[in-house]
Amino acid sequence: MTYSVAAGVGGSRAGLSWPVAALATQGGPVLSGQRDSQLSAARSRRVTSACFAFVVLTAAAAVSQTLDGSPLSLPSLESLRTMLAPNLSPTSRPSFNDGELVTQPTTATLSAASMTAATAPTVAARPAPAATPPPGPVNLGPSPAVMTALTSALAVRGTPYVWGGASPGGFDCSGLVQWAYRRAGIALPRTSQQQSLVGQPVPPNQLRPGDLVFFYNTVHHVGIYLGNGAVLNAPQSGDVVRITAMNRMPFHNARRVA
Repeated sequence: MTYSVAAGVGGSRAGLSWPVAALATQGGPVLSGQRDSQLSAARSRRVTSACFAFVVLTAAAAVSQTLDGSPLSLPSLESLRTMLAPNLSPTSRPSFNDGELVTQPTTATLSAASMTAATAPTVAARPAPAATPPPGPVNLGPSPAVMTALTSALAVRGTPYVWGGASPGGFDCSGLVQWAYRRAGIALPRTSQQQSLVGQPVPPNQLRPGDLVFFYNTVHHVGIYLGNGAVLNAPQSGDVVRITAMNRMPFHNARRVA
């Protein structure tokens, strides 16, 4: 059965017979072409709804003409294209991968991404810090003057103690110290009390060979420190110049004179 409807979809002139089935499928090729080239996954449902509305309106036109003989004005295909156009993205084109719609970026989008990557600032790698050389060894050995004084004092070991003596013929404690350091070019006072005030003070835990060590609360004895808690001294009457353990006498203070 055929029905007479308006010539062309959306036209106003009647008189041509057009099968309803043919009219209903007019939008098929257009929609197929739109789907193949431009549809996106997010907008496909709205496009399908527009198609369905177009078919329903076409069928309604045929029914209306059958009932009262007056044609019903329908939207044209160009109107359908205009309705679908906002659903298409100008910066992407759809493609199908295993039946799923995939949106691919256009050349303009790729170019912008390439320019962003090309103009991104490059952070230069920081050079590794230079290795700090270890500190050189600290020379804590005796100075040449101290070595001379020590050698001279050790050479007269066994010399008898003589009160007031300051020569190899006999020494008292301060006379031995004065004589040994004089041979090293260093002048010292004569008595132990005077000697305990010259040079630089030294804590007991920082004593070095050659330091002068003094004993008793009121200083009245002195010796030359040799290291390892040993002192070279002229102890007392009836004794000789010899090495004595430092802890055998009450320590008072120490001085460094060279």
